[in-house]
Amino acid sequence: MIFLVLEPLINWLASLIAKREMPKIELSKPLLEQLEELEEQQLAAGTTPPWGAIAAGLVVLVIIVVLIAAWRRRQRDRITAGVEEQREYIGSMDLFLSQLRDLLNAHRRPGRTLFADSLDANDPRHRLRVLYRRLLLAGRAIDQPRLRGQTPASYARRLARLKPAEDDDLQQLTEAYHLVRYADEVPSPETLAQAEQAVARIEAALKPDTRPA
Repeated sequence: MIFLVLEPLINWLASLIAKREMPKIELSKPLLEQLEELEEQQLAAGTTPPWGAIAAGLVVLVIIVVLIAAWRRRQRDRITAGVEEQREYIGSMDLFLSQLRDLLNAHRRPGRTLFADSLDANDPRHRLRVLYRRLLLAGRAIDQPRLRGQTPASYARRLARLKPAEDDDLQQLTEAYHLVRYADEVPSPETLAQAEQAVARIEAALKPDTRPA
């Protein structure tokens, strides 16, 4: 912005340098007369500086000075108030040593369980969730685990592409799981029986020895 405002002034100065011609010195006239003639020629040319551009440049300079003064005053106020902001380097030695200790003690950490919460098989809702966990274990056995953030419906479609014959069982089990996982409905004994049969067929189809090439 500063250079855009000062551009007319810079162009005017450049034009003066480009158009200026060296005066011809005539030895027949005294030096004082030659200087007077040169001054008259320049006045007759009417080359006046662009006062508007000069004024705009001064305004920009004043604004910059005011902003710098305001910033310095704000910094002084922060120091006076007892608040001093500092930026810490993320790659500090303490952080490096902490990560090194975590790496060396990794073998001492308890192994993470596959499923965080425990379920009661006597509860019908928990029983159906146990059946769905059997599906997840069967998928892991063939290197097809449910990905982080993947919905149950998306996971069912993914397994159905590997085993198209099990598409109906996968859809039935997933719909029942949706009801007990994300709703308050209690599955009926018929639903539990159908889910049990569907999981058994899916586990048989997803055995590692029958995995397609």
